[in-house]
Amino acid sequence: MAPQFNDMSKQQQWGIIGGICVVILGAFYWYYWAPATVATTAKQAQINQMQLDNESTKLIAGQLEELEAEVETMESQLATLATILPEEQETDVLLRRLQAAAVDTNLNLRSSTYQAPILHDFYAEGPIELDLVGSFHDLAMFFDRVSKFGRIVTVGQVTIAALADGGANTIQVQCTASTFYFLPEVEGPEDAAASMGG
Repeated sequence: MAPQFNDMSKQQQWGIIGGICVVILGAFYWYYWAPATVATTAKQAQINQMQLDNESTKLIAGQLEELEAEVETMESQLATLATILPEEQETDVLLRRLQAAAVDTNLNLRSSTYQAPILHDFYAEGPIELDLVGSFHDLAMFFDRVSKFGRIVTVGQVTIAALADGGANTIQVQCTASTFYFLPEVEGPEDAAASMGG
């Protein structure tokens, strides 16, 4: 017959109580504390990751305006470059502008002749021969007006001859005005020449 708890010595009673406490604490640890600790650690890891994601999102959001501004600047620069070096020859447009510049500067544009395009690596040059009469002052103003065109236009091969009985027209000027345009996809000179209808 097992001894009764009250009949045991104090040392035995405390041993049994201690054993029961150890069993209770072990059960508490294994069934509550350990799973709760693991769950807490996992939750904390999730919170940390969410905080990192949040900081990363804030960083990206802070850079978004800057990136959008850069894109806008690049698009503006591209539009400017497309004006300076367009993808089409636009000789008719250029000739109208040259005629208007001649009229505005009191020059008489007697004739204009399109020349064959001159091909370069990634662009082509479209020359137009001009025959003008006027004065030196008018010619200087004409050249100044052409230099302020939005797109690139050069004037070269200038020959000037004096007019004896020209009245207000004291000189005759023959020159070549050249505009330039981009050749985005050219396989060879034949393809480029075929695309230069104006």
